[in-house]
Amino acid sequence: MSLDTPHSLSDTETQSGEESRIDKLRKIHDTKDNRSEDILVLDSESYSKITTKERLKMIKALREKEFDSKKELAEELGRDVKNIHDDLDLLRRKNVVEFESNGRSLSPRLRHQHIAGEII
Repeated sequence: MSLDTPHSLSDTETQSGEESRIDKLRKIHDTKDNRSEDILVLDSESYSKITTKERLKMIKALREKEFDSKKELAEELGRDVKNIHDDLDLLRRKNVVEFESNGRSLSPRLRHQHIAGEII
């Protein structure tokens, strides 16, 4: 696995025939409907970039509520829209968020149920 790019757990990887940490994470199941959970695994550098205090608050807010625009998210978090825009752009590039067209604005949405980071 390359350390430059984020990996979703749909990619298959093995290490010398042994089950890797990634393969073990793939086996996590949602006990409610017995389907695999959607987990994004990021390399350690990408993970550290997205886990600042403010970005974690943003991710938590996006998990708990749907926002119709970046402006609405900024108001909820008490932050400047420009800073929210910059943070969302980084999270989009790291495959954490996506945007749905909502008339004249874009609605930020989390792409994955869970985000994990490689330590090494």
